[in-house]
Amino acid sequence: EHGRAVTQWEAEQHVLSSNEDLRESYWTLGVRMLVSQGEPQQAQEIAYTLLDDHGGKSTSILVPIIEAWNQLGKSSAYQKAWALYISFRERSGDSARMEDYDTVSMSFLKVGKKELGLAVFKDMMLARQDSNVDSTVLYKKALGIVGNLQSSSVSSSQLNNVSLEAMTVLPRTFQNKFFYGSWIKKLLGMGEVDAAAAVVELMYERGTRPDPKHVNGIIGAWLRSGTAADRTKAETMAWAMIQERMNFAWRRRAQARKGDDAPKTSIGEGEDGVYIPSSIQRIVPQATIETFSILLLYFLRRQKYAQVRHLRNLLEPAEIRPNSYFMNHLLYAELR
Repeated sequence: EHGRAVTQWEAEQHVLSSNEDLRESYWTLGVRMLVSQGEPQQAQEIAYTLLDDHGGKSTSILVPIIEAWNQLGKSSAYQKAWALYISFRERSGDSARMEDYDTVSMSFLKVGKKELGLAVFKDMMLARQDSNVDSTVLYKKALGIVGNLQSSSVSSSQLNNVSLEAMTVLPRTFQNKFFYGSWIKKLLGMGEVDAAAAVVELMYERGTRPDPKHVNGIIGAWLRSGTAADRTKAETMAWAMIQERMNFAWRRRAQARKGDDAPKTSIGEGEDGVYIPSSIQRIVPQATIETFSILLLYFLRRQKYAQVRHLRNLLEPAEIRPNSYFMNHLLYAELR
């Protein structure tokens, strides 16, 4: 079906590509058809034909091709996706749309290329600023290029001589949890919860501990998604954060006792019939009352009253004071 459509499209090239009113629509249609067929190389050649030879003005035509390269799932394809992104940046200048940055960043995140997704988000945050860590500037520096790039000559073969990680340098002002937090918040607003979780993983890899409120946002979004897999991920993360908070409180009490050891409390200790998902094997942020509240509301809605009681009993060893939100919902449960 797709093959016939492309053949028909090619047959109309002479007539439609010479029509000034239809030219851009014609070439754009060809790009989209080839992208849907998994042919990013041909799509890229057509896009360059439109932009270079037929006066095409919208560099957004390159964005679905970047996505298509990433979807091939090969190392060489990721390089081609990044080379095309550099070309997109150079061609777009200050006119690049925020939606295009979002789409490209997401396409790298979805294939596990978190560092490259980060670099795209960094470029979006630096848009219209003169920065020495913009990805295009870093690319030119790595290759010793002075002045403007010839956009269509940006190639993956050049990138063989450049570490893609060198493209992901962050300015000092971005090396903190608040910068990543703004990205997480944006992704959650787009409904891309797993991508937001991937940013949390990237923070750990880069030695930045996430803020609990950002992780709480991911937990809440997973619980709202409705799938069993997402609910398990949310519970696992939340219980791990509660355990981390309890460990912190235990250490603080131990210091006050000057080494007089008391047994550590575990989230797994409590009432029978309470299922606790297996814990995450790395450091997580400490739970806050918001973490407890998110779980409480979730358990109440699913009528898991044993978990509600267990959660309430863990407030004391976690040394967390309940707020009015938590207490109101707890009283509601007690009245049922």
